[in-house]
Amino acid sequence: MRFFRRPKSISEEAAAWLVRWQEDPRPPTQREQSRWLAWLRRSPEHLQAYFDIADISDDLDRMKFSDQFGLAHEQRPAVVVPFTEQSKTATVPTQSSAPASEQRRVFAVAAAVTACAIGIGWYLHNAGRYVTHIGEQRTYTLEDGSRMQLNTQSRAKVSFSNGQRVIDLEGEALFTVAPDKQRPFYVRSANSVARAVGTQFNVYARPEETRVTVLEGIVEVSAGSALPPIHSARTAAVGQPPATLELLAGEAARTTPSQMARTDETVRTATAWRLNQLVFSDATLEEVAREFNRYNETQLILEGRVGQDDEQRLSGTFDAHNLQSLLLHLQANPHLLVEHGDQRVRIRAR
Repeated sequence: MRFFRRPKSISEEAAAWLVRWQEDPRPPTQREQSRWLAWLRRSPEHLQAYFDIADISDDLDRMKFSDQFGLAHEQRPAVVVPFTEQSKTATVPTQSSAPASEQRRVFAVAAAVTACAIGIGWYLHNAGRYVTHIGEQRTYTLEDGSRMQLNTQSRAKVSFSNGQRVIDLEGEALFTVAPDKQRPFYVRSANSVARAVGTQFNVYARPEETRVTVLEGIVEVSAGSALPPIHSARTAAVGQPPATLELLAGEAARTTPSQMARTDETVRTATAWRLNQLVFSDATLEEVAREFNRYNETQLILEGRVGQDDEQRLSGTFDAHNLQSLLLHLQANPHLLVEHGDQRVRIRAR
């Protein structure tokens, strides 16, 4: 006869985590922190269970978290929801010179603050705000039935009304839009507005440019971030560039603060991130480093003008999470020096 262990309830799991932070003298490992944070993010019920088990209100009142732990704002870990300055600094410390009892207290309070930060994330999600962190990708079904696949290090604010559906995007997302002719679907960035009724398209919005690639249907792209009046038509003045670019399936466009133009970017290249791939075609090292830094805790730091050097351009397809494959390629370049540090890799010319 075989016996099976009864699955633990959420409350039992919460209690086990609390005991780990409060009673175990061992410093928490990175693997434990990752598992715990993944457990917290499973549902609001997991968060509530942790707060129900942890009687931490007195601790939080008596201790100044940031002063006690000396955590700088620039040390924001990707595992913490970065909505407020407090949440940017919340993480579970891994080292301390304090006695074991004090370390346990530190771990417990740090865990509580981190949980609070994740709780803020749930609140903002319910308020129509969506965020992903380094290396993270999430898919959401919106209230109209549309789907939004949010790529790493991205933010989206969803605002639906009776006359239109608006997504304000920073970062990258793939949208599969539910048809609704009475309510156009807009994706707005700092440089452009993409309009669709029912279609599928990818938007990569950065401060200096926005790229739109259409997989299915038709998308109208316009420069600037102003939305048109509801039910209005866009027209261009005589002698002026067209007010919009109409993109069909397989077509792409790029907008900047000064121009808007079609590009030859393919659907495969634009959506390779869904397979955790990065596709480069004659890209500068600055472009390559920027993309890899979106997916990896270890950051690439380019020194001097090596990032803009036209002689150091790169083409190829890489695993977005396999930074080592890129580093091996760069180390084989006789003109580059690659220096490894603590979660940083510096690259400079020899």
